[in-house]
Amino acid sequence: MRRRYGTPAIVVDLGTATTLDIVSADGAYLGGAIAPGVRTALEGLWQRTFRLPRIDLRLPSSPIGRNTVHAIQVGTIMGHAALVDGLVERVARELEGVPHVVATGGFAPLVAPASTAIQVVDVDLTLHGIRFIYERARASHGGERA
Repeated sequence: MRRRYGTPAIVVDLGTATTLDIVSADGAYLGGAIAPGVRTALEGLWQRTFRLPRIDLRLPSSPIGRNTVHAIQVGTIMGHAALVDGLVERVARELEGVPHVVATGGFAPLVAPASTAIQVVDVDLTLHGIRFIYERARASHGGERA
């Protein structure tokens, strides 16, 4: 993360859970936050409410749902973006410097356009990190296979 985008940073992982991982300006992991993910929240809505339909998730064009499907899309996608924006704002107040905010995970491309805080979407961020660790290990062994 630090090598690719700089620090301080907030990594927002929009997967089964929505997590925030906070990294200080010097690259130290400070902690994080965990909330139900987009699909997890939507599954809960379907399972615990009466007669709400299963829908395809799409970014709504307006924050006002004009029918049930659009209302669920607004609440799910824009509501999740607002959750992320609110958490990022609160975390940023406690950091030294302005954080880079990077989203990853399967729902990042869907939620990020509705967010005011997310600056970059990198769905392969974990893979980039693994490659960096591999390259560093390989270099420390004189270029031999790690």
